[in-house]
Amino acid sequence: MNKKVFFMAALAASVSVFSGCSDDEPAAPAAKDAGAIADESKNVEGGAALNTKIDSVKVIVWYDSGSGVTTYELLKEKYEDGGFALNWPTTVPSELLDSVLPARQKADWLTVSGDAGAKKRSVRDILAFKGNMNVGNFFYTNTAPSATNSYPREAERDTTYENTSASVTFVYADKAISASGSAIERDTTKQKYVNYGNGNGYFNRDETGDYTRYDIDNITVNQSLKPGWNAVYQEETTRYVQTGRTITVNSTQTMTTTVPGGLKWYFQPNSNFAAIETAAKILANRTYTGTADGATWALTFTSATAYTLAITGEDSFTGTWEVSDNYLYLESEEDFFYFQIENSGNRLVGMSYAITLTH
Repeated sequence: MNKKVFFMAALAASVSVFSGCSDDEPAAPAAKDAGAIADESKNVEGGAALNTKIDSVKVIVWYDSGSGVTTYELLKEKYEDGGFALNWPTTVPSELLDSVLPARQKADWLTVSGDAGAKKRSVRDILAFKGNMNVGNFFYTNTAPSATNSYPREAERDTTYENTSASVTFVYADKAISASGSAIERDTTKQKYVNYGNGNGYFNRDETGDYTRYDIDNITVNQSLKPGWNAVYQEETTRYVQTGRTITVNSTQTMTTTVPGGLKWYFQPNSNFAAIETAAKILANRTYTGTADGATWALTFTSATAYTLAITGEDSFTGTWEVSDNYLYLESEEDFFYFQIENSGNRLVGMSYAITLTH
């Protein structure tokens, strides 16, 4: 990341999040609806279908407590009726704040007005939970999440494509401050490979020779933070052009407190969400049967955590099971089994043993 793009990220940084809280965290602030941010979160796209799959919504941030990096639960809301409220705290503990304009990130192309000593806390990720498990994120954007990626397809080696999106970062400021300005930065790099998307969220890599990449970043900042919670919007257009072994990427980025059009709340699931859905499907199927090496196998799920595995001519196994990513793990006192899950839980392919269990 070049220094100007890094500076923009610092102005409204996406904050890393974790799933626990520390005993050393500061006292929780009183919650109150922040009038500066509209409550569209009560209407998540496709949100009704998530009512039984998501219990709560949290904002969890990390900070340096003086004795190490720890976490703090800034906000927790119930997920219901296809959405959630955003009742932001009226104040944020000083331990969680950092400088809006750290000295190392000041730029000569920015005009700053207000209190240069202002401090902030930025939040981008709104976490979705099922019980104690993080199952995904909510984003306020004008671009629906996709299972595919933005790499050019392998059949389009000489290609041009353009992507435009807008998203929001929520920023708490303890004092009023404004920043405006624009800049252009150019960067040239040599790279040994290019990734080509295969349409399913993964990519293939071409490492047959050197590529030259030219990055041209057009950056505009025009934002005013008032005391309390603010919505800072980042609009970005990226144009990718590849001709032979020359790649040119033009990026136009704007950070503003002016609301762009088409913003909606979307849910982006993670692998935990898929695992929960697959586990429910497996449990609904209950019993799988198969044969291997002349033996007949019967795998029965007796509860959400327990199973019985019966093998003809051998003792039965009982123990606990869980789904992680795309694998089913069975554990007992006697043995350990794992299966790759196919067809959304309708077929389990044994990895430890040469066996296919079909419902």
